[in-house]
Amino acid sequence: MYSVNGDVDLNLYELPPLPPAGSFDIRFGSGRIAEDINNSMQTIDMAGVTYPLTVRAEGMGIRLTDESGKNLNITLKDGEDLVIDNPILNKLLVSVEFLPTVYLTRTELPQSIQSKLRLSGSLCLKKLQMQTYRFTIH
Repeated sequence: MYSVNGDVDLNLYELPPLPPAGSFDIRFGSGRIAEDINNSMQTIDMAGVTYPLTVRAEGMGIRLTDESGKNLNITLKDGEDLVIDNPILNKLLVSVEFLPTVYLTRTELPQSIQSKLRLSGSLCLKKLQMQTYRFTIH
């Protein structure tokens, strides 16, 4: 399965209709093999899978939960695997796990110094280019 970022025609990633009941099939709830998971959580529907099932994040961090968030709620970093052995998990929710690129810390300073401090900064925004990420389920 793939996550896309940027201006991508997702209709190009449509899968054929669902196979007969009991046949192996994993797809996003949209019926695609690729989806933009950067701005919203997407559903992954799984049918006919044999457990244990291994999920690997490649090229990005992802957050995986079950529908309730009680049986599964985990973050996978790039290159990490998760083994799912619970057969009641036939639907997953996935989103991108954003990792901070700027860290702020707080330091306690005496009041006499705090009144003399001035903080300033700027924010640079770049136009996002199309990027494709992959996470595998096998």
